[in-house]
Amino acid sequence: MRRTAAVVIVLLFVTTASWAQAPSVLTSTYFDAQPDPAVPAQPPQVGGGGLVQPAGAGPAPFGNGEQPVLRFAGDNGPVNQFTFSLNDDTGYDDNVFGTDQHRARDFFTAVGPRVMFLTSRKHVNFDLDYAPFFQIYKTYSHYDSVNQTLNFDVSAELSPRFQLRLREVAAELYYGLFGGFGPQEVAGLGPPGTTVPFFINPNTRSIDSSSRVDLVFNKSARTSLDVFGGFSMLNYKIERGAGGTYLNLEAPSGGFSYSYRVTARGSFSLTYDYMRSVYLKTFLPPRFQTHSASLSYAYQASPAVLVSVWGGPEYTQIRETLALPFPPFGFVEVPFARQAWNWSAGFDVSRTTPVSTISLHASRYVSAGGGLLTAVNDTSGGLLISRRLTLGWTGNAGINYLQLRSLSFGGLPGGNYNVAYANLGFSHKLGERASIRFNYWGTRQRHGLGSTFSYADADRNRASVGINWDIGKVHLGH
Repeated sequence: MRRTAAVVIVLLFVTTASWAQAPSVLTSTYFDAQPDPAVPAQPPQVGGGGLVQPAGAGPAPFGNGEQPVLRFAGDNGPVNQFTFSLNDDTGYDDNVFGTDQHRARDFFTAVGPRVMFLTSRKHVNFDLDYAPFFQIYKTYSHYDSVNQTLNFDVSAELSPRFQLRLREVAAELYYGLFGGFGPQEVAGLGPPGTTVPFFINPNTRSIDSSSRVDLVFNKSARTSLDVFGGFSMLNYKIERGAGGTYLNLEAPSGGFSYSYRVTARGSFSLTYDYMRSVYLKTFLPPRFQTHSASLSYAYQASPAVLVSVWGGPEYTQIRETLALPFPPFGFVEVPFARQAWNWSAGFDVSRTTPVSTISLHASRYVSAGGGLLTAVNDTSGGLLISRRLTLGWTGNAGINYLQLRSLSFGGLPGGNYNVAYANLGFSHKLGERASIRFNYWGTRQRHGLGSTFSYADADRNRASVGINWDIGKVHLGH
């Protein structure tokens, strides 16, 4: 991640002049209410099939690989601009290290810059969002850390029928910090196969990186075909002698997605996705291969209401090695393989008006784990709300539930995790360049792996007040 950050900084200054004149066709995921830098916003998912929707193609169905931002109607966010901002949040965390076994409370300050470079032209889009931040504690100053998040998205129209898109999303977080779950985010539309890091990783440094390339063929105004490939990585490093063993993950993936617009309001898609997950730095590393096929339908019920449903079968091949006792020689390694059929399904219903947004979503699918679990059945759901209040204030609220159940057998302990988390926030603009925000996050995480892994249980509450200041903003024209 440190090498990635250096490359991004160099890339930023080298490409600013040239890309400022380049065309684009996609919109930014930027929104006015800045996320708390102490809890970086979850980036768009990039593990599934991508589909760049041509103009007038109707609502995007499942399979386009996006994690859309839930906005107020008519608010599309800025494009064609370079922004350099500074974020400063001060607050209280009642579980600094993300574990109930060694619970520590402290006041913190999270401060850092954010560099955003967005340009949208006729044939090319370039979107870069990089945000390092310093986590500083009042009492536990020896646990101060530097964290960073990166979101890179570039696409090009090769011809009237072909489009190429490259995405990279990465984050480096320390000591139980977790990705954000702001109310602007709704359930990802990408197919099963995305990596799912544990919500809280106690006493570790975690590096999460996902890349994907999409080649899209627009056969007609109604029909599109996307062929995609990707690679995801989760890396955990235990810090300062903390207990626990974490599984690092590498997961290549690929597939295709076919989309057909039935009417101006409705679109179907059929998506095939393949994922191969390998868990590293274990005594007997397991391997999983998952094939999934999903049929989906998205319908714009009204200008304010969008409904999306999807589902299909999944086939997982599990290959592990069992270490069986064999006195007096110790252990004998026995290869083991089995197959498992599962199903995936999900829905998302969102309503967007100029003064309020609401999204209700739920999903179930097989995904790569990492951390303490290997491949998992991932079941989740949530309700997200945002509303413009009086006197220029905006309120956000969300409640979510996540259940991860391991598919592992024999080679590693199976188990599950149940996580509930909620957030509440208020923001207000202070002039053209500054804004203030008040945020609260609460989480509850419980494991089902036995007493050996009880250090991963966590109840956590975190509250902060923050200021965002746009130091420099350069508009790049239309």
